[in-house]
Amino acid sequence: MMASETMLAATSILKKPEIRIAQIGKDIILPRSISLKSLLVGIGGFLFGVLFYIIFYSLIFSFTVVSFFFISFLFTIIAVGLSNYQPLRGENWSSWLNLQAGAARGGKVEIDGARVRAYIGIAPLNYSASGKMIIASSAQEVLPGSVDDRGITKKR
Repeated sequence: MMASETMLAATSILKKPEIRIAQIGKDIILPRSISLKSLLVGIGGFLFGVLFYIIFYSLIFSFTVVSFFFISFLFTIIAVGLSNYQPLRGENWSSWLNLQAGAARGGKVEIDGARVRAYIGIAPLNYSASGKMIIASSAQEVLPGSVDDRGITKKR
């Protein structure tokens, strides 16, 4: 029997949402919410840029404020860009690498007595539950504009 592939449909609603920040303190409201991951990676990139500037650049060249801010913000932009880059739309680097490793392993599960490759969306299913599995779709109607971009109900 030739191995076949099975596709199980799932939506991105099953993914855990990322933590987002829309307000800093009581008085500062951002124009749009930003990812906490992007904020932390940006701060880390800035600090790494400052460290790089102090250790390498300023020892070779003279210290100038313009070059200090240029180097620091360059590292910030590169760090945030790399952390937000999605090799596959909606998936981060680690998910993409996991997909590549799973494809290389050729992971198969048993469905209806046959060894097949099964996927939930684009994620490979490396093992399955024993017994009968029932997959059903469902949804709940949400009024447009009643939730923000984080999926949280807006206060009226």
